[in-house]
Amino acid sequence: MIARGVNVDARMTRNGMKDGQRNRLNRLGATAFFLAAKNTDTEVMRVLAAAGADAKIPSADHTTPSWSRLVWRLEPVKTADR
Repeated sequence: MIARGVNVDARMTRNGMKDGQRNRLNRLGATAFFLAAKNTDTEVMRVLAAAGADAKIPSADHTTPSWSRLVWRLEPVKTADR
């Protein structure tokens, strides 16, 4: 999808995701990078970052992927601007 030009910073327009994980995370406005950070999927985070995804885009309630990374103590992921 990335090779075909998908917008890697597209944001969720609904919060209806049912992934079986019970938590209070609001996914409205979340990007693929945000969801990868939430699930601690560092491989997807690296692929998205390499494709130019903005790792600083917050969800609708201003939660950021960096917050997720801090909670899970993940290593920083290189983004296009660093």
